[in-house]
Amino acid sequence: METLNWLIDAILNQISEAFWAVAGQSFLFAAGGLALGILLVVIAGRNRVFKREFRLWSFIAGLNYVYIPLLLMVLGGGLGGFRGAHLAASRFIDQASEPFVEYGYRYANHFKNYLPEIPWDQQQDRTIDEAIAYQLAQEGGIQEGSIAHSMASMFNLAIVNYTLDEMGVPEMARDPLSLARALQSTPVTESTFLALPNSLHQVCDQFFYAKYLFLLGLFLPFLLFPMAEFGLHLMARWLRRMSKGADGQADWSLV
Repeated sequence: METLNWLIDAILNQISEAFWAVAGQSFLFAAGGLALGILLVVIAGRNRVFKREFRLWSFIAGLNYVYIPLLLMVLGGGLGGFRGAHLAASRFIDQASEPFVEYGYRYANHFKNYLPEIPWDQQQDRTIDEAIAYQLAQEGGIQEGSIAHSMASMFNLAIVNYTLDEMGVPEMARDPLSLARALQSTPVTESTFLALPNSLHQVCDQFFYAKYLFLLGLFLPFLLFPMAEFGLHLMARWLRRMSKGADGQADWSLV
């Protein structure tokens, strides 16, 4: 798999070089999240937001003084890590624009010949485009699930889609037989890939935006927990005042 050697080596080198960028962004965002969390709990404390009717409940609500800053710190660190990787990947695409054009040309001609060899019966859960990118990444000798494998698959998938779009192969016709015919009958030249870096930037942005959303979704229940507890407190206070007002005139005030 000589075609993949340049990309794999470049990605592995970029990962080692990007370590400090990822670590720096992660630390910066974590510090920002911690500072925001401390500010929020200080304001909440001054407004007696964590004060409850019962001592035990007040103690549990008071854990937010630690919980909220730590939660925002961890979330910020995760977002910062992805942000650092995003910046590093974008910088990598800019720095390697010309090599990417040559790589795209060589890669396209490689999967052109490799298409009939892909074990399609093992790729039932993937689209045709994903199967090509995944299979060639596997052949490159990088471990599945690693950062290098994810990045290689992302770049390869972008090149597959870019090539098929440039060749005018519609998505509805992207079955193995149609792909084989189109790739064999249409010449792929290096000039075809001059706009590839711009396409890679778009795919890179989509890849990392999905990571941001995944992380936010993962933390969403933990972010909603203090709000849910506070809502329960308001409901309990309202019911308590309503029960007190039942002896005389109902008290609708929440103050």
